[in-house]
Amino acid sequence: MSDEEVRAVLADTPTATTDELLRNAEGWPVLIGLAASSTQTHAPAHHVADDLFEYFADEILRREQPSVQQTLVRLSVLPNLDSDAISGLTGATTPEALIHHLANEGLVREVGPRQYAFHPLVREFLRSRLRADEPAETRVVRRALTKLTRDERWDDAFAVALESNQLSKAAAIVGQAAPKLMRQGRLETIEKWLAQCGPAALSDPDAQLAVAELHVRRARFRPAEAVAKLVRSHGVGNVSRAGSIAAQAAYWLERENEAFDLYQEALAKATTRTDTLRALWGCYLTSYESEHGDPLAFLEQLEEAAGQDVNYRLRSAVGRVTLTHRSGSFSNCWPILEPLIPYVGWSDDPDAHTSFLALCGFVNIAQARYDVALKFASDGFTLSKALGLRFALPTFASITFDAELGRRSPRAAQRALGMLKQLATTGDYPLTRFFLHKSELRWELFTNRSPSNPVSANALDGLEGELQAEIRALYALVYAVSGNSKQSKAEALAASDLGRTAEVTQVIALSEAVSALAQTSHDASRIVANALRSVREVEYPDALILAYRSYLPLLREAVNNGEHADYVWDAVSRANDHRLAARLGLTKAGGATPKLKEVLTPRELEVAQLMALGRTNREIADQLVIASSTAKVHAHNVVKKLGAKNRLDAIARYAASSRDEELTDS
Repeated sequence: MSDEEVRAVLADTPTATTDELLRNAEGWPVLIGLAASSTQTHAPAHHVADDLFEYFADEILRREQPSVQQTLVRLSVLPNLDSDAISGLTGATTPEALIHHLANEGLVREVGPRQYAFHPLVREFLRSRLRADEPAETRVVRRALTKLTRDERWDDAFAVALESNQLSKAAAIVGQAAPKLMRQGRLETIEKWLAQCGPAALSDPDAQLAVAELHVRRARFRPAEAVAKLVRSHGVGNVSRAGSIAAQAAYWLERENEAFDLYQEALAKATTRTDTLRALWGCYLTSYESEHGDPLAFLEQLEEAAGQDVNYRLRSAVGRVTLTHRSGSFSNCWPILEPLIPYVGWSDDPDAHTSFLALCGFVNIAQARYDVALKFASDGFTLSKALGLRFALPTFASITFDAELGRRSPRAAQRALGMLKQLATTGDYPLTRFFLHKSELRWELFTNRSPSNPVSANALDGLEGELQAEIRALYALVYAVSGNSKQSKAEALAASDLGRTAEVTQVIALSEAVSALAQTSHDASRIVANALRSVREVEYPDALILAYRSYLPLLREAVNNGEHADYVWDAVSRANDHRLAARLGLTKAGGATPKLKEVLTPRELEVAQLMALGRTNREIADQLVIASSTAKVHAHNVVKKLGAKNRLDAIARYAASSRDEELTDS
């Protein structure tokens, strides 16, 4: 009922009482009706509204049979009512009939599908009746908590424990519920519950592990490590989980050796399948990074233990690809990842989900499928924000930057770079500094500017192994482009000593090609050909695109290489660099322009066809059953990829290319 309707019904009720009813009755018709029909000739002397509400609730209760009264009192423990909860708490054999009766009487309200709740005032009255019989309350609360925790109805279980002032039990519930709530991204709920538990949360080891995992999610790795190690040192609760959390924090802090030891200990103390799988995955990661143990052996143990578990099938794929990547190649990476994409949505493990999306993004960047990489970056960033995975945000910001730069969208790339800079000011995540430094170097190469900061100990502080190797390889290219061959060789040598991933070996090979061209070396053509062959073998065209954009003579030499010319033109097409090639006077052999299907995606071809028929963006969207904004983006890409000045020019170019291709095919 609205406030106006309530005031009309209670026209003869004192104003103060009416105002109190408006605040507490929440428009509940039964309560308002009882207030209007009450034969009381006077109001209670003190606390008018509270006493009146209790009187009304008492009137309601007396209408029911004694057995129903007892059931209502017991059910008041539950914040929410459904058939299963009613049966579990009271043993009722026809809970649906009871709910139907209570709903008809106006005592409960539907709050969700097949979910009901007492009006707050009625529930409080019934709870007061139950509290008056302390032994009965203890039994009912204990039975309710057993049922709710067994069914993992954590919100209701926590509410019951808190309302019963059982703070230790409430803290234990937080610890039990935390893994599921973390997977759902309900970090604020966990934080709120921990605060409501007060000092009791400090005494429960699982609640403290929830605190540690919250720190990890917030990219606060040092406090996460401290809390987890404290729980681990006490030897109480889930010691394996505590060790894995401490190891995860140490891993993100770039202390892989210590993390490996902690994961090994967690594996030895694991008592559940979940703890075993978590520790095995950690052992794989840290053995891969620290070169302790055999990463392949750990990965095979993980695959055997995981079976068909979706989360660990994703992790296994990530592991297989990272091992391939370490060998210095991106070849065969995408065939490992692509078959699992339909199953990503079934994952309920945020770490496995985001790790898989990130690797899909990285592989597609390397292979110059920038639009595909951007989709994975967008999905990963959105998921990470929704689930509170702050430590994952820099990864997806970096992929976004690389994709936007790769497809020649400098403004969008600058926005992603700005996001990385902002993320670098928060948290203690060393990889953020790596992503930022790498992106700044790539931006400076793209804009043909010398780096603002020369390579130094400060620039590489905190970066070890392959991360530092990748940065030094980029500096080798920077120095080669600027004509400093000696410094380029020095950085290349330092990078080679630190790592042999494709990002290192191929950028070094291209740096040597640039230096050879810059010095007009007599064997420059041979060195360029070797670099092109190497890039092609490991499926890393992104490195070629980065290099030729920073040093245009490399593009001229590359397209004139008969063996690899088609490969180079394919890279030019993927990078939307046809206009760049045209400025240099470069065309494919015989002067032929790239075919439309080499320039445009299948969807962009459909859009171009409809544009040529004179369709507007909205008409295109309706015909292709896509959003108008999506049609607009595709149309913009068609204009850009065809090197056109505007929409009309793009239509003319499309029509001309279509005619040429028809004549060629015929």
